[in-house]
Amino acid sequence: MTADRVGLGWRPELAAGILVNLERIDVVEVIADDYVGAGRRALHALRTLARQVPLWLHGVGLGPASAEHVDGHRLDGIARVVGAVEPEGWSEHLAFVRGGGVEIGHLAAPPRNAATVEGAARNLARCRTVVGALPLVENVATLIDPPGSDRDEPRWITDVAAASGAPLLLDLHLMPPVKHPLVRELQHVRLAVGRDRHRRVVEVAGAMRAAQEEGGHGAKLRPASLRRNRLRRERLYLQTRQALMP
Repeated sequence: MTADRVGLGWRPELAAGILVNLERIDVVEVIADDYVGAGRRALHALRTLARQVPLWLHGVGLGPASAEHVDGHRLDGIARVVGAVEPEGWSEHLAFVRGGGVEIGHLAAPPRNAATVEGAARNLARCRTVVGALPLVENVATLIDPPGSDRDEPRWITDVAAASGAPLLLDLHLMPPVKHPLVRELQHVRLAVGRDRHRRVVEVAGAMRAAQEEGGHGAKLRPASLRRNRLRRERLYLQTRQALMP
């Protein structure tokens, strides 16, 4: 089993702190879409960072989990960024973001049915052809079964992974509560898709953010709240790892 790594999402306001603490950071994630259309200087700076610390590019605008084709112009832009930076890898959401020429401006959960499984597999194959590598595919947050679904989320994720060959990226901040059936069913996803496909498990919710969401944006951060949220996240992390990598 590969060792756990702890990293940060790149933000301009965090840049100075990240750069002076690279030896303490295992990996950095950068939003790829922010660099689509960027000049040579910006891409060179990102490439330099990728030579100093493992760097992953994360896409948010392709929307491959759709019966529609991914936008070719956007995909070409992502391919340019990946080619210029040469990151350790790249990822995208199993979401749809447009339909019928309309941009919805949101990472929406698609209907979980055969059409979106087929569409996602086709779009991910195109991503591999244009970019040169498959992305890790990430779950999206939803509290409902999208209209038009004929299967649950674990089955749909399993079907997409099996049809596309894409490895999974599980974002624990987008996971349901610990007792939700999805957490218990992750082991079935692992068994159906194969352990080697679950190559990344990511937790993005920090203690401060979790405490703020629990008590409201203006809530005062109390040590007890921070401890409760840390223990809750650690519990979820351990249950998820047990389901995926027993």
